[in-house]
Amino acid sequence: MPKITKNFNPNFSSAGNAEIVKLAKKGDSITFRPADYPMYYGQHWLEDERKFVQCDRVNSPDLENPDPCQYCDKYNKDKETNARLKAKVTFVFPVLDKQTHLTVFYETSQMVWTEMCNQEKKGIKIFDYDWIVERTENKPKYYEITRLEKDPLSEVDQAAYDEAKELDVEAFVKFRMGKKKGDNSGKVEEAESLDDIVIPGDEDLADNVPSDLPF
Repeated sequence: MPKITKNFNPNFSSAGNAEIVKLAKKGDSITFRPADYPMYYGQHWLEDERKFVQCDRVNSPDLENPDPCQYCDKYNKDKETNARLKAKVTFVFPVLDKQTHLTVFYETSQMVWTEMCNQEKKGIKIFDYDWIVERTENKPKYYEITRLEKDPLSEVDQAAYDEAKELDVEAFVKFRMGKKKGDNSGKVEEAESLDDIVIPGDEDLADNVPSDLPF
């Protein structure tokens, strides 16, 4: 089962009453139905300080002319030495968790969204299906992503799914970025295609953070 934690931070209350789900270790999985396209944000892991800081480039208001980021610059100068400094992009979906029948924020990687987006390009209506994601940590795919057959929602699941559609994902992402309510600075972007999420100069941005980090 995935790691599920409730967050009662008062600055987060405006995002909606929902739990947070992320696959924290090998073997964790989630079965879910997405209620909307994800939003995303970028961070860097500072090994010496053992903490995350925001990526000014990924979170820039204008991705065509992104803000400079000292950590991206340092990583790009010597990618082998500074591998752990590479930006981590987190995607946040509002979803119905089919295992718990709850409305949740599902935090995941670009790999998961890429697979769903590729299927949408083939004509699949991704919001009509349930999906299973398992953290296998296998190569080359860190996650096993499976689309299930169409299955009508039960009355309980439909109510939770309708709640998921109303979640304020942008408020949640700003909370994750350490922003206060009403702070409109920085990038909080909805991703509706792969073209929307390519970060200039580093197309392989995500999914290269060591598995022992605390996220």
